[in-house]
Amino acid sequence: MKPEELFGEMKKLRILTKKQINSLFSGLYRSFYRGPGMDFQEVREYTDGDDFRLLDWNVSSRMNSLHTKVFAEERELSLMLITDVSASLGSGPFSAAKKRMLILVYSLLAYAACLNNDKVGAAHVSSDIEKFILPRKGSQHVLSMMYEILTCPFNGKGSNLNLGLTTVLKHLKRRGICVILSDFKTTLDPGILSLLCRKHQVTAVMLWDDKENRFPADGLLECADPESGARSRCYGGTEAYRQAYAGFWEKTRLERLRQLSASGVRTLVLGTEEDPFVRLKYFLSRGAAW
Repeated sequence: MKPEELFGEMKKLRILTKKQINSLFSGLYRSFYRGPGMDFQEVREYTDGDDFRLLDWNVSSRMNSLHTKVFAEERELSLMLITDVSASLGSGPFSAAKKRMLILVYSLLAYAACLNNDKVGAAHVSSDIEKFILPRKGSQHVLSMMYEILTCPFNGKGSNLNLGLTTVLKHLKRRGICVILSDFKTTLDPGILSLLCRKHQVTAVMLWDDKENRFPADGLLECADPESGARSRCYGGTEAYRQAYAGFWEKTRLERLRQLSASGVRTLVLGTEEDPFVRLKYFLSRGAAW
């Protein structure tokens, strides 16, 4: 991408995301992610209107009266975007739509954090950590993050999300927010994922393209895995083969969703033909009471 094209892309992306944040996300980002920003302050006697879920039963039993925990909201949160930049999102006839969607969601969440005066950082992951951006505040920092994601080649040979999770665990010491952006066509270590969920509030955005998971009815084709480079000949001329191909990817998708849910991760499945702003607004509004 030429410098002038990159600048134009960044300008369009910045205007688009800021406009959508102002019109769609007023208060939703903060209400959805209020959990990690709460610090325990004290225990006091329960009064009408207090949240019964915060009752401290140990203190209540000792004092023979209901007592509730009081939390004070921190002034800032730290958001980490664990971002899959492997070749499955950057190569092939359908990857451009997934890549574009990922960049939009990445920029949208980064600006939402910025406008809420929160820190935001990222880990760009393929087979290795391609880029690690420490959480910081400010619009200039978000612009630098946009530059990094727009110039990222998305050609990594493999997707080691587990390495991304452990890297964030190592660097993000205080409880924060982690959003995993990926097509999840890779395996996850349930132990690492569960540990991340115990320490931080974790959300996933699964990027999905139905067209990519339907084999074309074009007879014999030579296919190549964009990450491993492995080649094989596939015959899409039969309905049975096409159904088996689609069934394999649907089974993979459901397995990943079950694994994420079992670890405590709430997941948004985002299709490439959907409006990311509307879907994120709905997802955040449902989570506001979570």
